[in-house]
Parts: sequence; C-alpha cells; structure tokens
Amino acid sequence: MKLQFNSARESYAVRKDLRVWMLASILLFSLFAGLVPHVSATEFNVGTGQYKTIQQAVNAAESGDIIRVAPGTYTENVVVNKSLTIIAASGRPTIRAATSRQDVITVAGPGVRIEGLTITGGANGVHISNTSKCSIVNVVARSEERRVGK
Repeated sequence: MKLQFNSARESYAVRKDLRVWMLASILLFSLFAGLVPHVSATEFNVGTGQYKTIQQAVNAAESGDIIRVAPGTYTENVVVNKSLTIIAASGRPTIRAATSRQDVITVAGPGVRIEGLTITGGANGVHISNTSKCSIVNVVARSEERRVGK
C-alpha cells in the first residue's frame, strides 16, 4: 500500500506526526516495562540454612516466598498468616506440637500451600481459619503416641 499526498507540506506533516506517535509509544512502553516489578520467590531453608525453626522462616518471609524444610523433627506450633509455600526439601520432615493444646499449624493467610510433611500432636494437625485458596498436599497427620511407664 502506498500513501499519496497532495503536497510536500502534507507529506512532511504526516511523517512528523507518525514519528511523534512512535516516540510516544516507545516511551510509554519503556515506562510501563520499568514499573512492572519482576518478582521471584525467595527461598528460605529450615534446618540446613540460617533458620532453625519453621516459625522463624515464616516470620522472615514475605508473601509468595517458599520455605524448604530439611529432614528432621521440629517441635513447634506454627502460625502462617501470609501466602507461603512450606515444602519438604527432601524426605518427610516431622512437625511435632510444642504445645499439645494448640494446633500444630494454624493457617490464617490466603494461598498457603503445605506439602510433604508429617504432623503430629496438637489439638489439630492443620487448622485453616477465615481464609481461602489454601492447599495441603501429601501431608501425613498422626496422633502422638503416649508411652506409659511400667
């Protein structure tokens, strides 16, 4: 397709307008590309990293982060109030309730995913309250065995 103009002045005006629109479009695209954050999840390692407890990692994490739990037994009651993924790094780590009258894990934030853990003791294994879009995958919940002395 070929554009035809009645005069050189008209041709110059159209080319000038086209350049202005192209520059404005490039500028706007660059501006929006710079404003959109490129977010990636931070991974926190419990047991082998700087965190000894899952709750320490939960407290340090921001929504969208991943907490990887190394094999072992963690005696604590965990409260998750932000969108996090808590996953076994390998094997099947165990979380044992530190306080048996409380839930082992209390989920009070949206979009929490818990995967590959064993949970024992506590009033409930995982208690999800007033939230949505949470998933519990491949989690084993056991009642704690009570040993009676002879």
